Amino acid sequence: LKGPKAGQSDIFAENLPGYADNIKLNSRGNFYVGLGAVRYEGISRLGPFLDLVGPYPNLKKFIAKVTPLALFDVFIPKHSMILEYDNNGNLVSSLHDPTAQVIPAAGEGFEHDNILYIGNFKIPFIGKLKLENLNND
Repeated sequence: LKGPKAGQSDIFAENLPGYADNIKLNSRGNFYVGLGAVRYEGISRLGPFLDLVGPYPNLKKFIAKVTPLALFDVFIPKHSMILEYDNNGNLVSSLHDPTAQVIPAAGEGFEHDNILYIGNFKIPFIGKLKLENLNND
């Protein structure tokens, strides 16, 4: 980054409803944040564990290297989500597949020609969503 905050870090948004995977700029100047996994309200076998190891990046890297991806699928709630934030970190909108049956995982959202392309780091698919068909309520 260039400018007065070059070399600095700052919190953009906090207390997300899941674990951010990728951030992409969209045509409105906002940011899509794909969630690799959502937090689960209630009893979750892995959710609280991920929150506990969150502050320890080296521990997270180690766990990610030694744990097969298929094992995570057993514990992570089936719910795909992409969030849209403005430049100030305010939530503008959210897109959900609460059963993850149409979009199995939403780690990234990329907008082009009024279509949102949705992908994920572990599943070989690209979802397409026509943004003009969304209800803006």
